[in-house]
Amino acid sequence: SKLNPQITKDFHTLGIKICEGYGMTETSPIISYTPKNDIVPDSAGRVIKDVEVKIADDSEILVKGRNVMKGYYKNPEATAEIIDKDGWLHTGDLGKLENGYLYVTGRKKEMIVLPNGKNIDPNDVEAEIIKNTDLIKEIAVTEYKEQLVAIIYPDFDQIKAKQIVNIKDAIKWEVIDKYNVTAPNYKKIHDIKIVKEELPKTRLG
Repeated sequence: SKLNPQITKDFHTLGIKICEGYGMTETSPIISYTPKNDIVPDSAGRVIKDVEVKIADDSEILVKGRNVMKGYYKNPEATAEIIDKDGWLHTGDLGKLENGYLYVTGRKKEMIVLPNGKNIDPNDVEAEIIKNTDLIKEIAVTEYKEQLVAIIYPDFDQIKAKQIVNIKDAIKWEVIDKYNVTAPNYKKIHDIKIVKEELPKTRLG
């Protein structure tokens, strides 16, 4: 998970340099790293020596170099799924290269592709919605019937403290509608679903 760039800036203000890097086990394990005297917040740094990175047409990060594994042990099928015939390892991450710096923008398998062809990283939408409210404890944005829907686990302590009776209406009016005012049309939330239990999570949250 990439570091929030504001955290990098806050530590830098205190005189502490945070050097962010990017890699995976299959690349032994580093692809890029931030030089300590050339930190760019939100970037995963510069691609390391003798490693090649290119961005595919669908924005996936591809890697080639001596650091890339030969393959998964006794599993040629899995190897063929991640390393193409030209030797490029497909990371499954999305990103961009700008001014020699690599930026990781999301996970390919997590992206929502709408019928109009727009790609949406639900993490970005979730972070934007939750940052301005104390009424939401957890949120998951997903696609339902070709539209974006937010599944919301409210902060019931805050709901009780503010004596809110209709939870769905309160969150829709005070949070979602405010977000929708400034969001691009393809990123607008069309409906919300309130749940009474925490959302299921992977081991990474």
